[in-house]
Amino acid sequence: MDRAREFETPIGRFSFTRIPQKIFYTEVTRIEKQDGNEPGFQAGESFLMASPLKALADYVYAHRLDWVSAGPVIQSLRVDENLLAGINLEVVELLIDNYSSRLVRRFLKGLRKDLNR
Repeated sequence: MDRAREFETPIGRFSFTRIPQKIFYTEVTRIEKQDGNEPGFQAGESFLMASPLKALADYVYAHRLDWVSAGPVIQSLRVDENLLAGINLEVVELLIDNYSSRLVRRFLKGLRKDLNR
């Protein structure tokens, strides 16, 4: 499969980047819509949603970022520092073990170090 693909959907453009991991579903939740109130979704449809930390790790991989701490997350992505403080360190460990990418693992280890302060 190609590394990246784009699709047009009824609610906009969707881009997909393949991210090698040991287990794709680590920190991914299946969400099933009970009603059709959201544009582009009908009752009974479902989708997968990554946890915020997994989405961040995937972002680092997809954009080949050489981040080694929480600093760029706060500065470049403007994520509130207080939100990072609530990250579960066990989830960080789980994700470190799940990615084969050196960049992602280094980022997660740096984030873990920052959160341990």
